[in-house]
Amino acid sequence: MAAKSNSKGKNVNPLSSVLHVQTMDVDCSALDNAPLDGEFVYVQGRGEAVGSSSGAPTLGNNMAMVWSNKDRSDLQATGRKRTPVVFLGDLHCTLELFDDDNTPAAGMVLALAQVSVSGINRYIVKPTTWDKTLADNSILVGQVIRKISADKIECVIWSCSRNSMDSTE
Repeated sequence: MAAKSNSKGKNVNPLSSVLHVQTMDVDCSALDNAPLDGEFVYVQGRGEAVGSSSGAPTLGNNMAMVWSNKDRSDLQATGRKRTPVVFLGDLHCTLELFDDDNTPAAGMVLALAQVSVSGINRYIVKPTTWDKTLADNSILVGQVIRKISADKIECVIWSCSRNSMDSTE
């Protein structure tokens, strides 16, 4: 099935206190298209998002999840050029999946994948198993707690990405 975009623009909903989660407004003016809620962007040290033409993400890049409400007036006023991302602290949330090619299950890890969403290349999460079939050096950004529906999960998004090579197998 093709990747999709949530028309409401609200793909991430916190399930527990967010007092420990810090966000940072990131300059997204270098991106060709405004990022979507739940999409991942690379963030340079000065708080600037780097376009997807910069190549595949690596652990050297700071991958951060966009977490914002499209109805926020300051985002609308700037044309989403400055967008909040999760900067510090793990986020316990429900997440609408952009791509429902695989069936999520509790315990799966969330790996970054580049897919086309409405004709635009975006970095999104894909639930996958953490085993020998996981591509070397995959970037892992969270874990599935439970499946809510075919395209919605309860998960934890980690504030610091992990490498699939960190497996203890």
